[in-house]
Amino acid sequence: RRNMLQLHQKVALLTLGEMLYQYHIGNRMAEHNEYQYKDRHKMLGYITFSTYMTAASMSILAPPGMKYSKKKYSSNKLHRYLALIHFSGMIAQPILGYRTANASELGLDYDKMLSAHNTVGTITMTSYFLAFLVTLFK
Repeated sequence: RRNMLQLHQKVALLTLGEMLYQYHIGNRMAEHNEYQYKDRHKMLGYITFSTYMTAASMSILAPPGMKYSKKKYSSNKLHRYLALIHFSGMIAQPILGYRTANASELGLDYDKMLSAHNTVGTITMTSYFLAFLVTLFK
């Protein structure tokens, strides 16, 4: 269990770096119309999704701990609640990214799709970053 969770932490930290860079590239594309980063943003999206799911599976599949805290609040509980938010966002982001990139072919409003993709990306990245920060405070 301990080895799995330590590997989870290392892969999750790598994913955090990827996610921050991904977010930066996406914002440059959206705010400054710098679409030369489109392919990089897409490829980094695949990589980030893969490392994210690897880290998530290590946490989910780790054997249960021997004892559980009965405290109403703990940093681990807050970490798990934030994980529900960023996991949902990570599931939605590839779908929103595809729909944004292909809005005209799908008959969708590009600006609305871009706004949804950006909003979900911001929420996902923020909740992921906060989940990382709460692990530092035991």
